[in-house]
Amino acid sequence: MDAQFDGSEEEAPRLSDGETYAFENLREGRIEEAVGGIRAAGDEYTQAIPHLEAILNSAGYDHLGRQDYPGAIALFRLNVDLFPGSANVYDSLGEAFMLDGQRELAIRNYRRSLDLNPANANAEEKLQELRASRV
Repeated sequence: MDAQFDGSEEEAPRLSDGETYAFENLREGRIEEAVGGIRAAGDEYTQAIPHLEAILNSAGYDHLGRQDYPGAIALFRLNVDLFPGSANVYDSLGEAFMLDGQRELAIRNYRRSLDLNPANANAEEKLQELRASRV
């Protein structure tokens, strides 16, 4: 049987018999368990989940909205690891680092986002803000 994430129609298989769904952990705020479970399950598991990049990004922004920066960063880092060719995941991780006060890591991730998508106006704007805020 499959589990739904946040009431969406997206379904994900159990990590193994008798274990919780990775998304159950995510939904219930057990970020470390969710991230660890998804990492441990490997490519076959992650490829079986439609729209995983968007799901993880949405969950990361949910945590940003609650000012749970460590949780958001963990989710966005997982997304970067799973989707290293996506400018959007680096942009999101950059935002989380910026809000958490980790300026250099924010800059690094916004730059990577721009490398992947030179038309990313948000990343360019945030980089200008970060450069202007140098002491």
